[in-house]
Amino acid sequence: MHEYGMLASLLDRAVEEARGRGARSITQLRIELGELSGVSREALETAFAALSPGTLADRASLAFHRVPGRIHCDVCGFTGPVGAGPEEADEDDLPPICPRCAIPVEILEGRHVALGEVVILLGPSRAPARADDGPRADRT
Repeated sequence: MHEYGMLASLLDRAVEEARGRGARSITQLRIELGELSGVSREALETAFAALSPGTLADRASLAFHRVPGRIHCDVCGFTGPVGAGPEEADEDDLPPICPRCAIPVEILEGRHVALGEVVILLGPSRAPARADDGPRADRT
């Protein structure tokens, strides 16, 4: 499963960022998961459960933000979500096909998996911080 290697990389990045901010622990990792990435959410969760013990994220939760797939067809000009239109293309078709003319299309959005946000706990008297709270947290 390539999800283990992917999660290991995301976890390493999150721990490095949290340490750089002086974090005591990570309370949540937010993962951006593209609809067309071909990556299994369940496999990422399993990898996290296996890889996070003993790290700053050993008690952290995972939150997923689904990034919808958007496609463009050069033949008919369709631009929109996967599965739109009269043909109802299947989201699992890779490469996706145009729902109007059944031609393979260009993927505009929804292919990536990325670390979206790391929520950290800084010190014994502070509440968890988010990246948008200023220098106490980091958004990657």
